[in-house]
Amino acid sequence: MDTERSEKRLAAAALLFRCLMWFPVWVLLLQFAQANDEQQGQLNQMFFFLQELPLSHSGGGHILRCALLLLCVSYPVTLWSRFWKLRCGKVYYLRGKILTLLLLIPAVCGTSYLLVRATGSTAIPVLLTCVTLCVLAAGADKPADTLFAPAIFGAYLALTVCAVLFLRLAHFTVPMTWFLTVTCVQTVGFFLLRNQFMLRRLVNRRSNVETEVPPDIRKINLLLSCLIFSILLGALIFREPLGDVLRFMEAVAAGAVRLLLTGFYKLVNFLGGDTPGYTEFEEAADETAVTPEGKLNPLWLLLWIPLLLAAYRVWQVFVSEWVYNLRMALGRLIRRLRGQNEPAADRAVVKENAGYTDTETRAEKQPTARQAKKAWRKELRAWKKLPDSTEKFYAGYQLLLRAPAWKGDVPRASETVREIETHWADLHGGGLGAVTEDFQMHSYAEQTMPAGAIAEMEKALISAAQ
Repeated sequence: MDTERSEKRLAAAALLFRCLMWFPVWVLLLQFAQANDEQQGQLNQMFFFLQELPLSHSGGGHILRCALLLLCVSYPVTLWSRFWKLRCGKVYYLRGKILTLLLLIPAVCGTSYLLVRATGSTAIPVLLTCVTLCVLAAGADKPADTLFAPAIFGAYLALTVCAVLFLRLAHFTVPMTWFLTVTCVQTVGFFLLRNQFMLRRLVNRRSNVETEVPPDIRKINLLLSCLIFSILLGALIFREPLGDVLRFMEAVAAGAVRLLLTGFYKLVNFLGGDTPGYTEFEEAADETAVTPEGKLNPLWLLLWIPLLLAAYRVWQVFVSEWVYNLRMALGRLIRRLRGQNEPAADRAVVKENAGYTDTETRAEKQPTARQAKKAWRKELRAWKKLPDSTEKFYAGYQLLLRAPAWKGDVPRASETVREIETHWADLHGGGLGAVTEDFQMHSYAEQTMPAGAIAEMEKALISAAQ
């Protein structure tokens, strides 16, 4: 996919969610500017094509139609503004603003007129339209990854909460279905856009040229994201059946525990001994007490095993630290009583550098010479399977620099190929002359790689594996 085309698609999606951010403001202000019955009838005649909507006859239908009308205007205006501002840039900045106003001014006037006719109010619709469209057009030329940034998504959530609270306090009808639907759409869009922009940053973090995310990575990432949202959506839709399943699992678990305890009780009785009996008696406070009768079976003491294991774990995790602190405090007290106080300077140094003192250092286990040689031969077998090419020659040379034949005296990174050849000759008496010539001919002289270069490299590697 073309990099510029992909960025344009992401920017277009981000602009759509940026426009949807104003949905709570539209609903709130348009609710406060509702028209009377006569103006509502005029609106219904004017918007005859919206009469078939399911919410046309509900209390929130008028607000919803006006909000949709404003959204349909704001998104084209935002796209138009971004196109001309980016096209003209900073060189022809004034031209970009003039071309933006060619669509912005008619959109503001037309939308204001329709909303004034729809609500019967003048100030709120005009102010709402001007602020919405002007703010959206002013910020349309921002970078694609900042059009729907976390701050904007947080502002949408705050506006939604405030709009619902204000509508509740004013005793207006709150279209919670639409609020929840738009919030879900905004949430999914926000996380998908963040995901795609994050992939682009990871791919281009060390590149001076903008490159596209590989298609397989993009595909797998989108599949995982869609799977996560599908699971969440399924849990929301089927929450009642899932609740029944969880309650059933709880009942099954309780039954299993009860069955296990009953089996243990019968096993103890079967192995012998008297069954513990209990006598119940009433006290003055209507409390019930149980007293054992007869001789208890010692097998009942097995029940203490899990309790002791749990207590030991608690002691090991929590109490051990307290015991250690107490032991250190007692040690300091004993040393102080014996007159073995630590010098003040030493205590100051310890206190100052306490945050930078290592208490434990773990090092990875280094492979033995036999293991290193075995791993190198495995890489050599994999190298032989590669197709003959220039990349295979250089990969073989890198493999040669890590060969076991160096006997721990591997070449340094600053050594040239001639120095490496001399170093090899000191150890084995030669054998890298042809490989060095091929390397210099292709890398330094910029000539074609000789036909026998791969064969010479393979001979060198086979000799290095001995």
